[in-house]
Amino acid sequence: MCRSAPSLLFALLACMLCLTPAGAASPESDSLTVGGLKRTYTLYRPARGGGPKPILMVLHGGGGDGSRIARQTGFARYVDKMGFIAVFPDSGGSQWNDGRETTRSSRDDVAFLVALIRKVAAEEGGDAGRVFVAGASNGGMMAQRLVCEAAGSVTAAGIAIANLPSALAGGCHPARPVPMIFFLSANDPIMPFAGGAVRAGLMRGAGGQVMSGAKTVDFWAQINGCGAGSQRKLPDRANDGTHVVEHDFACPAAATRFYEIDGGGHTWPGGSVSQRPFVQRLVGNTSHDIDATQMMIDFFHRYGL
Repeated sequence: MCRSAPSLLFALLACMLCLTPAGAASPESDSLTVGGLKRTYTLYRPARGGGPKPILMVLHGGGGDGSRIARQTGFARYVDKMGFIAVFPDSGGSQWNDGRETTRSSRDDVAFLVALIRKVAAEEGGDAGRVFVAGASNGGMMAQRLVCEAAGSVTAAGIAIANLPSALAGGCHPARPVPMIFFLSANDPIMPFAGGAVRAGLMRGAGGQVMSGAKTVDFWAQINGCGAGSQRKLPDRANDGTHVVEHDFACPAAATRFYEIDGGGHTWPGGSVSQRPFVQRLVGNTSHDIDATQMMIDFFHRYGL
């Protein structure tokens, strides 16, 4: 079956942004049925034995899939070293049902992700009490929806280039505080840092309205009972047109941290990106002052990863 032009371009862009997970565990493909639909995912298991393992679930962006986000982020390289199970689910369409009006569908993606966590715990030796969720773009918005509606299933979450959908905010009442770490780009050409409409159309995602980056972080800081935040500018380690400001909030239990990437685009910080001019014009700068994968791993490790 032939793909449409937008789908082909999404795939091309995804491949251009890939990292090669050298030293990673081997991927395994599997599926489960939820709500009468067959849902698929890619899983990496650690070589070491022992008791139940933490679970890290990573959600891809619009037009992507689990295997691509695994390559883009390089999380699988940490599976053997740290002894956790990494699972990369597929949305089953071009977009996760992340709470925007424009991505609404009959698929219950929250039910799928919760069922996947339970399956990995029951059949793969995962620990349902130590579940970490990360996501980029559409996947980052879906990760926030999962925390809104199934906070009891999530130990901590990492969000990249994804603001909170405006339509999701009003009904978001997590059952408990959840530690959150954010990486949001101030010059993102697709996800508006100031809030408003997500860029839609060819290679631009599904559109819809989102809160600003600052209001997104403040929303979760308030949910987590945090006090005033502090900020510091991080060292400018690379000549890539970006610099990073760390915002850290005073939180009693569930830490909330935000890395504001000035000059950054719609890319995974620290990731590999094509040097082709048209790709750079499309997604903007990639910051190499920080490594979002390593920083999420470090943040999650504080809570049992």
